Amino acid sequence: MPVTLFFLFFGWIYERHSFGVYSDYMIYAFVFPLVGGVAFWLWVGTTGRNIRYNRMFVHCHWASIFTFTLGFVFKGILDIYGTASRLTAVYWFAGAALAVMAAGLLLRANIRRPR
Repeated sequence: MPVTLFFLFFGWIYERHSFGVYSDYMIYAFVFPLVGGVAFWLWVGTTGRNIRYNRMFVHCHWASIFTFTLGFVFKGILDIYGTASRLTAVYWFAGAALAVMAAGLLLRANIRRPR
């Protein structure tokens, strides 16, 4: 939640002081922490299911959210500067890999093993 508020405030301040030069990537960087963090944990808390997770899942989950958010900010900076780079694709691949790893850890922790 604090990360979402930080990037929401950051986008708002940036838009107010950008002198007409802005990037949607920079303004909407708060969406990943909001959806991936706040909405996910609200879903986990309100489903009523006994969802088990471990520390490694939490670290991979937050790392994927941070990677996507950082990629959005980096792409926004490049848009403002007026240039492009193929390096922005790395953030999508790294974030997706971390998200898949987190999903695998979550599934592994919640699969019922026969006794």
